[in-house]
Amino acid sequence: MSARQRTWIFVAVALVCVLAIWLPFGFGMTGLIEEWQELGNFTVDGPVFFANIVRPEADALRPMSHLPFAAAYVLGPNSLVSWHLLLMLALVVKGCASGQLAYRATGSFAVALVAAALIVLYPADTMQLSFRALHINWSLSLALLACSIYVYAWDRRRPGVAVVAAAAGLLAILVYEVALTCFVIPFLVVFARDGLRGLLSGLRDRLALLWVWVTAAALYLVYAIWMSGRVATYQASLISGRSLGSLFTQTLPQLFTIGESRAILGGWFDAAQILASEYRSLVYPVVAALVLAGLVWAGSRKAALVDAPAQGSRMARLARLAGIGIALIAAGYLPYLSSPAHMAISQRTYLFASFGAVLLWTALLLGMAFVSRLLAASTAVALLLLGLGAQLVQFEHYARIADVQRNLLRGIVGNFDGNMDGKTLIVVDGSNYLGQTWVFLPVNLRLALEYFYQHRLNGIEICRAPSMEWIWQDVNLLPQRGICSEAETEWVFHTTEEPAEASGKRIAKDRAIVIRIGADGHIVSDPRLDAYRTELQSGRSKLATRYRNVLAPPTWDHRAAIFGSEGPGHSYHGSFGRWWSMDIPMRGYGWRETEWEVSSRFHHVASAWQTGTTAGLYFDLAPSAATYRLHVKFAMFASDRVRSAVHIALNDAPVECRWTSYRECEGEVDARSLRKVGNAIEFTAPTEPNYYDLALRLVSFSLVPDESSR
Repeated sequence: MSARQRTWIFVAVALVCVLAIWLPFGFGMTGLIEEWQELGNFTVDGPVFFANIVRPEADALRPMSHLPFAAAYVLGPNSLVSWHLLLMLALVVKGCASGQLAYRATGSFAVALVAAALIVLYPADTMQLSFRALHINWSLSLALLACSIYVYAWDRRRPGVAVVAAAAGLLAILVYEVALTCFVIPFLVVFARDGLRGLLSGLRDRLALLWVWVTAAALYLVYAIWMSGRVATYQASLISGRSLGSLFTQTLPQLFTIGESRAILGGWFDAAQILASEYRSLVYPVVAALVLAGLVWAGSRKAALVDAPAQGSRMARLARLAGIGIALIAAGYLPYLSSPAHMAISQRTYLFASFGAVLLWTALLLGMAFVSRLLAASTAVALLLLGLGAQLVQFEHYARIADVQRNLLRGIVGNFDGNMDGKTLIVVDGSNYLGQTWVFLPVNLRLALEYFYQHRLNGIEICRAPSMEWIWQDVNLLPQRGICSEAETEWVFHTTEEPAEASGKRIAKDRAIVIRIGADGHIVSDPRLDAYRTELQSGRSKLATRYRNVLAPPTWDHRAAIFGSEGPGHSYHGSFGRWWSMDIPMRGYGWRETEWEVSSRFHHVASAWQTGTTAGLYFDLAPSAATYRLHVKFAMFASDRVRSAVHIALNDAPVECRWTSYRECEGEVDARSLRKVGNAIEFTAPTEPNYYDLALRLVSFSLVPDESSR
């Protein structure tokens, strides 16, 4: 089989993986967080392909991080189809390049085809399928492509090709600096194939190729050192004055307890639970995995198990490959040890580690194949099914958040024509979704609207109803909570530290544009804007085109057959997230952003702090019994005093929640106090001045029918 034929088969396998992920969802997913910042700024200021000088601390060491976003915008400024296509292409490139590298390392085309699929489906990271990872995906794909091209140049002793590889590798680092860790991959691949003696001999014979590759990395390091002396970089802020030596000494255990364990086993542990609990029907993932497995079999059935001569014994080669995999996991995760916030999540932190994990599993599969091909094939199919199942749920998670954002944006854009005339837009949100990281903090809401209106907007305020909680952001763009109130002639906004009679921020009603969102997310239409709405539905302006292309409900959506409908059920379980770092936007007030606690190597718990004396959550339920049982689980309390004073109410009816353990309580709820739509559970507890003025940290609550009352 020629090298070109192998390449096309690798492309086919990676492409089938990508199509299997996208097929149930189509191109309906929109931006989520940073994507709206890129879209809004590109629309008003023009696309930025190089460093954004407005925020040098964020972009200084990754000056081309905006390039993939800018390319997506230029290719399709009035829709997000180009964003989907570029993300899909990045995953195909990643799969093809990984397959080529795995083939060079193992000499087994069959196992390399599995590796090409696994790198796309690997379940350790939970950010691969959102547009906010577009630059990271392209950085990793370019880095792996560069490594693959360099190994090709190494084998054929072609310095000119090595220059192309080095240029691609340098571009990958300039997009996202963690790609620098990939520069060791070509040498490790040669070591896996040829052994230490073969690697050293090759280095002596290929000094020109070596200098080309090393020069690319050195150029970036010189730039990074020079730039770090000129500006306070984002990366330096993570270190906070600590030496790198002391930092990594303190965090080195987490490299293994969090990084290696998640990359090797933890992601598969979650994937198995996801497959068992998240699906209404397993027909689609099973059929898709079998089709993928069939493609791997068809592509490799005429190839020998190992069609390249191995240096040394089989066991020695497998040991080298497994050791390289473990080392590359560590290298890919190592940069994130500088940030406790990154170690607490699985968003982006395992993308670069996944290639090492794939090589490790490749070694295990190859070892199984030497013993029993049936065992290896069965394990490979199981891994493909688990990986695809996890990726589909990840996509569904982001698509569901996009649905919430789309509905809210469609209502706002459909009832506000973008003409502010120096006024302030006040969004009174009865849905209680707005004002959290995953559903439009104020700055993100403004930038999203600027993408549609194509000009800068004045201040935007978010006021949740009926709690009248004001969501604002401080100078560091961190979300804060205050109080908003509507007086006869003005709106008043003040922080929780200010007394009610303080001046605060006052906006006269004749200087305010108010949009009121109902509890169901619906906005009562202003008849004065009927002509404007007609223009949105059929006009040719950029605003109308973007409205239809981005905010119209997706025409291709087959999620319900796979995951079930989202309508209210007879029971309800509310939490801030089921799977590590896949935060569930909650409808409520009085809570901080979701936090994740690694309670064990394979178990991660989402929770949120109550910030005031009262906090609530809204949910829908279809009551089916006379009595329901309420179960509440807390992570911790600011003090024992807080715990002893906790009170819970459902739809304003007090619930006697009896403690069954220090952190859990249960109670009975009369179903007559429940509603199908718009139920509210409220937690009342004093805050603790000696613990950041916090009260309690909630994990989850559930309502299930009492079977004896049916």
